[in-house]
Amino acid sequence: MFIFKTIFPIFFALLNAALANAEEVYYPSFPPGINKHFTDIIELAIKNSKIEHSFTAKALPYKLPSAQRTFRHFEEKKMDILWSSCDIDFEKKYLPIYFPLAKGVLSYRLALVHKKAMVKVKSVKDLEDLKYLKIGQGIGWPDILVYENHGIKIIQANIPGLIKMLEENRIDMIPLGIGEIKNIKKHFTKSKDIEIYKDLILYYPWPMIFYVHRDNPFLAKVIQSGLNEIKKNTLLEKSFAENFDKGRELLSSSAVKIKLENKKICKMFPKEKSELWIEEIE
Repeated sequence: MFIFKTIFPIFFALLNAALANAEEVYYPSFPPGINKHFTDIIELAIKNSKIEHSFTAKALPYKLPSAQRTFRHFEEKKMDILWSSCDIDFEKKYLPIYFPLAKGVLSYRLALVHKKAMVKVKSVKDLEDLKYLKIGQGIGWPDILVYENHGIKIIQANIPGLIKMLEENRIDMIPLGIGEIKNIKKHFTKSKDIEIYKDLILYYPWPMIFYVHRDNPFLAKVIQSGLNEIKKNTLLEKSFAENFDKGRELLSSSAVKIKLENKKICKMFPKEKSELWIEEIE
């Protein structure tokens, strides 16, 4: 009995000390199912890292209304971890962790289309046709520049605003990554008049990576170590299958395919097929 009375206080003292020393690192918060692969992966990476550390990954206790606000929040150091495309400007401002998180699946874009615009969207056969459409994208989404560099005009709003514009026939379509489009449709609209249009695929290389602040290289090393571990122990592959396999099933071999150039992609992105980068469309 004396041993238990002695050990328990010591155990709880050590536990409380460990909790007190834990350093919480924050990443963006999203509605259920949105960006789940990335939130799962950052938590798994930090938990499985082989580097001794005291970090605990947590979602922000509030949601940010746009990508623009998310980037601003990160730059103001109100959070510690961000994921976005591997971008030549971002890699100068932030500390990139060069590890493709989504195998390039978000390079493939299908669109949410309202039945009112279906005839117009079905007429698209090439890039020139695409330029005649009113295309919606989220405020501050980095891939807006991909479209604009090809002469495609973009209308920006948050997701609820884009859905409303789709319903009011103010835009023709909202291109989204195949790994996210189902969840976004499920969460943001119940309209039976809005559907995922599978007969047009847009493709531009879009490797997703984590970024941390430049003054926190230790956090970057911890995350890199953890990513390597979850790649080896198949946790990365399990998350990918759970979150993206159904999206890949949406791709049709008979769809019209339009390839766009991403001029801002960082030089470190994979150039050919590998276990972390799937093959691009022909």
